[in-house]
Amino acid sequence: MCPESRFRRDMKWDCISRFHLQLLVVSLTALFFLGSAQAQDQSGTPPKATDQSSEAGNAQKSSDQTTNGADNSTPDVTEVPSSFQVTQLGSAQWLEPNEHSLLHLGPLYASSISAFFLAADAEQFNAQNQVVTGTDYFGVLRTNVIYDKLTRAGRFTFQYLPEVAIDNGVLETNLSNQSLSFSIARALAPRWTLAVTSSLNYVNGHVLYGNANLDVNAATGGGVQNPFLQTTQRWLNVGTNANLGYQLSSRDTLSATLTYGFSKSDLSTLPQESNSYGGSFAWSHALSQTKSFGLFATVQELQYSTMFSSTLYKGFGGSFSDRLSATWVMQISASASIGNAGEQPGQNKHDNWTATGNATLRKDFLNSSVAFDAYRGITNGPFLTGGYTSRVDASYSRHLGRRMQVGVGAAYEQDKFSSGRISGTYASTTISYLLSRSVSVFAGYARRWQNQNQSILSSGEVPANTFSTGLTWNLAHGNSGVISPVIY
Repeated sequence: MCPESRFRRDMKWDCISRFHLQLLVVSLTALFFLGSAQAQDQSGTPPKATDQSSEAGNAQKSSDQTTNGADNSTPDVTEVPSSFQVTQLGSAQWLEPNEHSLLHLGPLYASSISAFFLAADAEQFNAQNQVVTGTDYFGVLRTNVIYDKLTRAGRFTFQYLPEVAIDNGVLETNLSNQSLSFSIARALAPRWTLAVTSSLNYVNGHVLYGNANLDVNAATGGGVQNPFLQTTQRWLNVGTNANLGYQLSSRDTLSATLTYGFSKSDLSTLPQESNSYGGSFAWSHALSQTKSFGLFATVQELQYSTMFSSTLYKGFGGSFSDRLSATWVMQISASASIGNAGEQPGQNKHDNWTATGNATLRKDFLNSSVAFDAYRGITNGPFLTGGYTSRVDASYSRHLGRRMQVGVGAAYEQDKFSSGRISGTYASTTISYLLSRSVSVFAGYARRWQNQNQSILSSGEVPANTFSTGLTWNLAHGNSGVISPVIY
């Protein structure tokens, strides 16, 4: 990585990085010195789950026992109403309430700490659009700090996931990632619930060194596709949504959602800022304790700082989910989307119809699991293109005995827009070995093939081969580890 591109950074990015690093140090220091003297707060007794959420909890519990092989030391997931469920940051798995961590202060705790070495073989684009190769080596310190308070009235969670890169003993802010989220869920009345969630992702575009493999929830079938297409610059994404739910009957639920999103990129060849405003209305009907069907309508407007005119998207469609058994779940949604925009600002706008949707499958076996996810929808990063994204993921993991686990994953993604397209494929493999109940060693290799015009990535590096190895210390019982920041 050339020095000019490595150390050229905006002052605002630098201030944000220093702030999050200071927050990380203060949080871990407070947890270390004060945590051992405090008892875990048990005053908030969670409410009893409904039949459907209890069934889902049993499904995830069964999956946890399956994926842990013969080691069943993971505690049972506390039964929580579905409206109070929260996913782990960067993962599709539920965040377990009332966790017990070695570093904690009441409901505030550190879940895990990882330290690893990374080597990345890169292609570098210089100012003359010539391609040269280079290799980068650095170390990474990663942890996650969680505040989780569950009561009969609702649940409040805060998750902070910093990844700090160190190069030759020097903090490399340009290669460090920061990600955080908070959510509030509250029962307003016996039939009414309100949930507000917000997230911030501040991600480097040089090396995405987290786990890129697909992650699918064993109970609900919801999937998370972690990012693998890379830019050469920083990317910031902030998203907030508020959901109001009404239990129409024992089987029917109505929900209305308002959303807002802001994205910023330092990549000068595409729009550097975008704002998103939208809303949706949905009806869901439980066909049984394991099957549900729904209809929804959405509207969203995207506004860009340059290049692309504002676009109004309208969509309507249906969804279906089914837990075929305790170890097999699927979720499908499909819709028609109408985008009303001109290719350039000032052009006459016209309607463009296209199909969008998402299909997810997961199957758990005795010592292994396989997952698949296909998605097509509006692009929301890291490239601000004003188009649609099509992506297909597949992953497989297997336990080899009580201590060793291996996994493989692959994906293809294409971002298509009026000025061209950006596409890429990745394949990865990982292996981990449990040294003790809470300490594991891991190694991973990923290969990515990415295609785009060199005029888009005019300078900087995009790694093609990435190798990492290190240690993870799981401080919380039942913690499944830390996954890289996710793009929402």
